[in-house]
Amino acid sequence: HRTVCPHEMVKCSNGCGFGLKRHELDIHLHNTCRKRIVSCVYCHKQDEYQIINGDHNDECPDYPLPCPNNGCGEITKRHLITQHKTVCPHEMVMCSSEC
Repeated sequence: HRTVCPHEMVKCSNGCGFGLKRHELDIHLHNTCRKRIVSCVYCHKQDEYQIINGDHNDECPDYPLPCPNNGCGEITKRHLITQHKTVCPHEMVMCSSEC
């Protein structure tokens, strides 16, 4: 009975260190464990929840960013922002007419 008892305290099998009752383990592993494997909603990279929802968003090439130019407001993937700025009508450029 002890090896299958739903009330026995067990450690998370993902290695997060969390202790819980055996009958709560499945919910923890799939919904709340910080070490569960998830996919980035933008680039679909798979990694631990704590990484995808932490530092990854600061690096994700497909993370949506607003154009930094005042008045533009276009949302562009991080890896395309430089390309967008070359065609953005709000990009500041030096006037060739010496205004």
